[in-house]
Amino acid sequence: ATTLMYVERWGNFSLSCAPTYYFGRARFNNWSHTNLGLVDGRKAIAFSCNPWYYDSAVRATPGVYSRQLKSRLTELGYNRPTGLEIVGEKTGTLTDIDDYNTPERPWYPGSGLNMSIGQGDVLVTPAQLIKVLSTVINEGQERPLTVIQTEGGKSPARPAPTSVLQNGNTDVFRFVKEGMDWTVSIPGGTASTKLGKNLFPVVTAGKTGTAENGVSARPDKGYAYTHAWYEGYGPVNDPTFAVVAFFQNGGEGYGPGINAVKRMFAARWCVNLDDSPRLSALPLDQQQPCLGELDHMREVYKIRAERETAAEQP
Repeated sequence: ATTLMYVERWGNFSLSCAPTYYFGRARFNNWSHTNLGLVDGRKAIAFSCNPWYYDSAVRATPGVYSRQLKSRLTELGYNRPTGLEIVGEKTGTLTDIDDYNTPERPWYPGSGLNMSIGQGDVLVTPAQLIKVLSTVINEGQERPLTVIQTEGGKSPARPAPTSVLQNGNTDVFRFVKEGMDWTVSIPGGTASTKLGKNLFPVVTAGKTGTAENGVSARPDKGYAYTHAWYEGYGPVNDPTFAVVAFFQNGGEGYGPGINAVKRMFAARWCVNLDDSPRLSALPLDQQQPCLGELDHMREVYKIRAERETAAEQP
């Protein structure tokens, strides 16, 4: 969403994705210890290039950036309820320069850089993430989340979508989706070695995430206390299914987050995975994904269960 916000307001740019980014005397690190090459907003998504986001905050100036981030991300669905039918839903936290107005809580420009990668005082929920992901997939059309399938034996009416477009601009949503596609489809994409086109029979898109917290910086613990995220959807050309996985203290999003989503993808599309650490779906030519509606999936699993039962009989 931060990529969408920046490109929509200020446009795309490219920079060399170095391991370290300097802002004044402050040093901000990328997750990779090697230079990832020339990166624009789409590759920043695909490669999880933190320096691109740091530089976007600097280009806009951190204070102005923070205001635009809070405003636009709230419009997209963060910092407010999702509509999910649960009691006590948390709304997360988005702040800007105007919220840091006391001696006890001064504003530092570096706070804007932290916000650019979802750190600092930025807090979001998995429900908000899946809702905003749905809005991106549908190119600016937002629907409330719901867990209700039937009400009094009848399916409840779905409310009409609400547009969150600015000036009718759908191009920026397609731009973000292309970056999420590249996460899976191009060399160096952070999900390419687990969900790439030669590894999984359904073409998907996604984004890895690794969220630091108060104990992440402990040198004796390394990344053990970071939170692992992965959000993904597919099939890319006609999306029908989206998943967000969050593992508290789970490490990097490339690990448990993407593995959980891969299992969900496999279950939804009737893909067989082996028990190896890579959760391999190979050979692909033996897979027959069920890409239709849920009734198609249910019928496939029913047939499989009947075959297994018949095979077990003497």
